[in-house]
Amino acid sequence: MKVYTDTHAYRQAQDKAETKIKILNNAMVWCSEHINTDEIDREVFKDDFMAEFERLFIKKNKGIVNKELSIDKLMFLLDVNASPLVEFQNEYNRYEAVIEVAENGIDYTCRIDAKDYSLYTKNVEENERVISGNNLIHALELIGKYTKVYPVTIQQGVSGFLHYDMRDNKYRVRL
Repeated sequence: MKVYTDTHAYRQAQDKAETKIKILNNAMVWCSEHINTDEIDREVFKDDFMAEFERLFIKKNKGIVNKELSIDKLMFLLDVNASPLVEFQNEYNRYEAVIEVAENGIDYTCRIDAKDYSLYTKNVEENERVISGNNLIHALELIGKYTKVYPVTIQQGVSGFLHYDMRDNKYRVRL
């Protein structure tokens, strides 16, 4: 039986995933100034921006000089500063969301399941606790029309059986 869904944590996870995808797309825009981004292996790029950039940068610019140069010398010669890409990678790694390449092979997506942010009962006893707690919550809402109900006092009065969530202004059954 579903007790509740932590919508705040769910929305926060969605925002973090969207931010991570924006960072990835900004890194792609930066790369487009120096390489052909159509050739980027999106799966490799999301794990290591620099490695994929260097591979394609060498591929694009290998014919500029007769001798084979290291990537650092080639980037110095062409006056390319890769530090913004390193900053994108560091910022990208700060977020925990799991990013995947979309089915079209070009875009990035992140699936966040609301079930991961939902609390469910584990047995019949917990089901009965939730039903009883919901009945108590309903009774508190009914008397709240006629008098002020103090959530902290109610929590203490029922020995923590109910928890008042101040973000949503709702009581929750504590399992």
